[in-house]
Amino acid sequence: MPIVARVDPKSIFSPEEWNHLTSRSSVRGMWLVAQAWGTIIGAIALVAIWPNPLTWLIAVMIVGTRQLGLAILMHEAAHGGLHANRAINEWVGQWLCAVPVGADLAGYRSYHLQHHKFTQQPEDPDLSLSAPFPITRESYARKAIRDLTGQTFVKQRLPLFLSLFRRTGSAEEVSHESFVASGADKMARFLAVNAAMFALFWLVVGFQEVVHSALTGNSEVAKPPAIRGEPNGHPQECPPDAQRSRGHGAMCRGGRVEQGRRGAPVQHHPEDGRQMGRTLPR
Repeated sequence: MPIVARVDPKSIFSPEEWNHLTSRSSVRGMWLVAQAWGTIIGAIALVAIWPNPLTWLIAVMIVGTRQLGLAILMHEAAHGGLHANRAINEWVGQWLCAVPVGADLAGYRSYHLQHHKFTQQPEDPDLSLSAPFPITRESYARKAIRDLTGQTFVKQRLPLFLSLFRRTGSAEEVSHESFVASGADKMARFLAVNAAMFALFWLVVGFQEVVHSALTGNSEVAKPPAIRGEPNGHPQECPPDAQRSRGHGAMCRGGRVEQGRRGAPVQHHPEDGRQMGRTLPR
């Protein structure tokens, strides 16, 4: 089939509109990548701080949307639109966008550009995605159920996982029903990256629990036991010098003075509170 005929976009859009649609921003590209990962980290932190089924369900849905966001940003990198610097565009597009979702930037670019070259032609590698449409309501409902229950994931990922156990050199069928990469090496890389992120998540959770336990333990300081003979467990201060000069007290050096049986002050030991055995003169 011939290549799809090109149409001059400026015959459809004004120069201002076309310039707006085609302008690229490296800052915005990096911000979108950081925003996607920041949202993923925030969702994981939500579960780490408040672990319960509701926060887990919310986190799963949020992380899923940002995984799709990373795949979309990989698409932008495939067109060189993520960053003006080619090396940065390739590295970020590959390791921060493609690999974490099981894709490969170079492989995706190779077939995706064929899609633009042969759009809706028999040679279009994405034709299987659009050929069944339009579909009936019943078909749409079945597709939605398969997506929500994870059946689509199993259909797309299980053959790739099984490729890890095939003998080297065996033929592998390449499917373009999704953006995921084919090949045992790419699947192993995808699993390794996600295993590392999973381990990091549990390290963060464990560290948070250790910090929480340390803070809780430090806040529970044991109170000293009350000394016998003192009202409400509060120590009675020594009389001031002015009172001692009139015979109402004595130097206690950290101990306490309290009234004896006959109303005379009695000195107690400063450490264990036992009576020292003599009555102070009045």
